[in-house]
Amino acid sequence: MPLETAKSNDFTRLASTKLPWYKRTPDERLPSLIRISSTPHHKQTLGNSSLVITSNKPNTVPMQVTLVMTIIGEDRTGLVESVARIVAEHDGNWLESRMCRLGGDFAGILRVQVPQAKRASLEKSLADIKNLSVVVRSAEGAVASSVQQLATLEVFGNDRPGIVREFTSALAAQGVNVEELATECISAPMSGEPLFKATAKLSFPAGVAMGALRQSLEKNLPGMTVEISVRL
Repeated sequence: MPLETAKSNDFTRLASTKLPWYKRTPDERLPSLIRISSTPHHKQTLGNSSLVITSNKPNTVPMQVTLVMTIIGEDRTGLVESVARIVAEHDGNWLESRMCRLGGDFAGILRVQVPQAKRASLEKSLADIKNLSVVVRSAEGAVASSVQQLATLEVFGNDRPGIVREFTSALAAQGVNVEELATECISAPMSGEPLFKATAKLSFPAGVAMGALRQSLEKNLPGMTVEISVRL
C-alpha cells in the first residue's frame, strides 16, 4: 500500500529505535500507532505527524444479472452436478429449479444469479456440456403480478386425448394463470386401465369467482373428478 506523505521529527531514527514501547516519548510511539484507513484516500493526523494513505482495495460490488435456463438432454449420472459446478465456478447463486426425468431424457428449468461480466463465459461453458441442450434468457424484465388469490387444482379420471386442453381452456377463459402443472398417467389398481392425474398451482386475479370456475371445469371435463382448494 503506497505511503504518499510521511512527516515526523526524525522518522528514520524512530523506525530503527530499539527502545521498548513504554520507554518511548509520544512522538517515538507514532509508528506503532499508525492505522490504515479502508477508504480510498484518507488523511490522518497523529501527534506531530501527518499521513495520507491510499488503499487499493475495491469498494464496488459486481453487477448481477438473473437468468432463467431450460435444459434437456440424455439422462445420466452427474448431469445436474455438471450444471451446478459451472454455475458455482462463475460465482453464480442457484436460486430455484424444477427438474425431472421424462422418458429417457432429463429436463429442467432453473433460475440463477451471476455477475454480469461472467454471463457470456457461463453460457459458453454450459454449451460445452456434451449431449445437453441449454437455453438461457434474462429474467430482469419480469412484471410484478397483481394476483390476490392462489389455489391448487386436482383433476383425476379415465385417460383420453385432449384432457389438458379441456381444463386449461376453462382456466384461460376465467383469466386464471397456471403457475405450475404436473401430469401423469397411471394404471388403475384392478382393471389396469390408464388413469389421468393432474395437479396445478393456479393464481387468480381479483374478481374471479370460485363457484363459476368450478362449474366451468366440470362442464369441460365430463366424467372427471375435479377438486379446487384455495391456498391461504
